[in-house]
Amino acid sequence: MAEETKKKRTTLHEFNQKYGDPWIWGIFVALIIISIVENYSASSREIAKHGVYMTIIKHCMFLFAGGFITWFIARREYNKQMFLTVFIPLLAVGTILSLAYVNLFGEVINGAQRAIRIGSITFQPTEMAKLSIVTLLAYFIAKHQKDKGLTNKGFIL
Repeated sequence: MAEETKKKRTTLHEFNQKYGDPWIWGIFVALIIISIVENYSASSREIAKHGVYMTIIKHCMFLFAGGFITWFIARREYNKQMFLTVFIPLLAVGTILSLAYVNLFGEVINGAQRAIRIGSITFQPTEMAKLSIVTLLAYFIAKHQKDKGLTNKGFIL
C-alpha cells in the first residue's frame, strides 16, 4: 500500500513538472472564461460601434497571446540565475522607458495621456508597471530571505 502511494506521488510530481499544477491551470482557464463574459457585458459602447462579435474576438486574441506568454514562461526554468538576472532588470528598464515615453509622447484618450498606440492596439504602461513592481518586490524578498525569515536589507536603503 505504501509503495503504491509513493508511486502515485512520483507520477503526480512528474506530471506537475512536465505540465504544471492542474489546479492552477484550471483556475487560469476559469478566469479566462469569466473574463470573456465580463468583457462582453461591460463593452456595450464598443458593441454599438464595432458590432457584436468584434469585442469578443479582440479580447480572445489578447487572451490567446497572454495564455501563450504564460505557457512559455511556465515551461522555462525560472529559478535559474540567468533568467532572474536578465528578465527582471529588462522588465524594470522596459517599464521605466515606456512610462517616460507615455509621459512625453503618449496618446490622449478620453482627455488623459496614458496610452501608447501600436498600430490599432493601445497599450497602457501602467499595467506593465504593476507586473514590474510585484516581480521586483518578490525578487528582493527572495534574495534577502534567510532560513528563519527575512532581513530588512532589501527594503531599507
